[in-house]
Amino acid sequence: AERLDLLLRRRDETTITWAGRLRPALNVQEVYPRPVQAKLPIWLGVGGTPQSCVHADTNAAARDAFFPGWAHMFTEIGRARGRSRVTRAQFDAMCGPDGAFLIGDPDTVRAKMLAADQALLIDISGTLH
Repeated sequence: AERLDLLLRRRDETTITWAGRLRPALNVQEVYPRPVQAKLPIWLGVGGTPQSCVHADTNAAARDAFFPGWAHMFTEIGRARGRSRVTRAQFDAMCGPDGAFLIGDPDTVRAKMLAADQALLIDISGTLH
């Protein structure tokens, strides 16, 4: 969290003063070079422990944080393939109970994973449920 905070501050401010536990403090430090676009996009990927991916307080906050990067990526890919811009409604459907995305608080993600596991169980006769 501390490193992410520093990265976001460096992205958003041209001069920062910052102190933390993991690196020496910055005191009125100018940040160069500045990004060409208004706000440098930062996409957060995680790995390791389940706790490493817990950042957003609510399901809505998690979806709001994930949507801009997803929309940009799939709009650009779609444009190259002659498709229209993706919509928030499409994204929200993918986040819903029957959608493919596992985005939300830990309880929501767990419940969705368990539901998918149950849906894909094969009984002893080999029939897919």
